[in-house]
Amino acid sequence: MRAAPIPIDEDARLARLADYQLGDQSDDPTFDHLVQLTSRLFSVPVAFVSFMERDRQVFYCKIGLDLAETDRELSFCTHTISRDALFFVLDASLDPRFYDNPQVTGWPFVRFYAGVPLRSPSGHAFGTICIIDHRPRNQFSERDAQNLTDLGKIATDLFEKRRLDLARETSQSRFQGIAASSPDGIICCDQEGHITVWNEAATQLFGYASSEAIGQSVDIIVSRRAAGAHNTGMMRVVDGGAPRLIGKTIELPARHKDGTEFRSNSRCRCGPRMGAGPLDRSFVISGSAAPTKSNSSASRITTH
Repeated sequence: MRAAPIPIDEDARLARLADYQLGDQSDDPTFDHLVQLTSRLFSVPVAFVSFMERDRQVFYCKIGLDLAETDRELSFCTHTISRDALFFVLDASLDPRFYDNPQVTGWPFVRFYAGVPLRSPSGHAFGTICIIDHRPRNQFSERDAQNLTDLGKIATDLFEKRRLDLARETSQSRFQGIAASSPDGIICCDQEGHITVWNEAATQLFGYASSEAIGQSVDIIVSRRAAGAHNTGMMRVVDGGAPRLIGKTIELPARHKDGTEFRSNSRCRCGPRMGAGPLDRSFVISGSAAPTKSNSSASRITTH
């Protein structure tokens, strides 16, 4: 039995694997559908999606296999993640790398194997999608290879969606922590202009309690004489346009709950959209403590 070499960037590969925060078993039924489809498409009894840790291979989602994990040194997939593309073995019992492998001489009696590496955006192979048959094959056609490669792309997309969702949750949690502790009033509104985040400092600045403000239109804090221009500019950004005042400091007419209007120094900055999520196409307004006639508050408007 010939073990596959450990990648020279193994530590970086493991770090990218950790980004997905995977448990030992998938909790996403989409992976179950994927391996079932893979098994039917290739008429094989065993199909699985796995990921490779330092010393073990974990079968994240599987059909026809009662193993939860296996030693990495015994794994066919160790060879797969060291390849740039698909790796297959037509008859493992005749292959000098595998003929004496316990998974060939014993259960699951691997004869035919094919696997595709799953790669992170950085290019590190963190897992595989594979098929196994207990009987050898004479060939694995180019069409078969393309089909398994395409299924690998679907699996990679599912993992990447998970990673991005986790990143958004982390980012949103950090943002909420900052908002809760910030001395500045911080307000978020969705793409329709409804307030979704309102911190205690915003209450001090504008007079509305969080329970009063959330769900309301952001117009409640905009001066009546500036409402028309505000609505026009907001809809332009929501529709994909850029704010016209990027990088410029202007005076923003604002309105307190009691009807008092005040002017604040405002700066507009256009940043990248975060994709589908709580801050998608949102406006974040931050401002200092409640204004006085002699000292206007400093505010900043950020559009995503």
